[in-house]
Amino acid sequence: MTRYQTIELLGEGQTSRVVRALDTRTGGEVALKRGDRDALAREFVILRELNHPNIVRAFELDSDEEGFFMVMEIVPGSDLATHVRADVEPMPSPKVRRNLVTAFGYELQEEGRSAFLGCTDAGYRTLRLSFARLASALRAVHAAGYVHLDVARENVLATDTGLTLLDFGITRELDPDASAQHDGFVGNAVYLAPELGLGRPPNEACDWYSAGVLLFECLTGARPFDGGGGEVMVRKQSISAPDPRSLVEDIPPDLHELCVGLLERDPSKRHNLD
Repeated sequence: MTRYQTIELLGEGQTSRVVRALDTRTGGEVALKRGDRDALAREFVILRELNHPNIVRAFELDSDEEGFFMVMEIVPGSDLATHVRADVEPMPSPKVRRNLVTAFGYELQEEGRSAFLGCTDAGYRTLRLSFARLASALRAVHAAGYVHLDVARENVLATDTGLTLLDFGITRELDPDASAQHDGFVGNAVYLAPELGLGRPPNEACDWYSAGVLLFECLTGARPFDGGGGEVMVRKQSISAPDPRSLVEDIPPDLHELCVGLLERDPSKRHNLD
């Protein structure tokens, strides 16, 4: 009898998929990540090394008739932006001038109030606490000598009492050779730091930029850059991210300053929370 019985699909990417499964030995539920054996073995080693309360836990590697898989904890919650904006009232669609598009890909309004809403006071309080937990997880990743490289909305799950950073499939070791060239990065270009499209080696600043994109999304309900992968990277390298207060005026000063600092285009000037 197969020990793990699939319940439902939780997520699927180009090279792997994650399912919720019942462990028939313990009666509990786990997450199974299926994919390439070597890639999963590498991710398993990284997760076992990190062992942080805000990083997903991996239990074991195994295989069955379907192939190789990693057994992980089931993580509760919703993505961070959804969690902190859960009590934001939706607005009717504004009238927009369809023939005008800003440099950031947003349609311009013809009339009416902003189409973007900030968090409630409770949402801002939750965001401060949740972002502190995310920063703690990233500091642990960096201290262990890695760069996550996939800090995206779908990989940061939050509840009222916790936060978990997921998916270390494209995590890389910090490169001590700053002159090395790196090509072929994968991941969600919307969240990637602009310097990654210029062949520069990844470092801690790349993860902090991605965290800044997620923070912008939490604060405004929109992303600083949107669109296709190549197009987004070119715009990121050419222009600075918009000020979140250009979309939502009443963002608290501490969160505004943090977001702007994390989205600094020049990595040498970017906020570093390590």
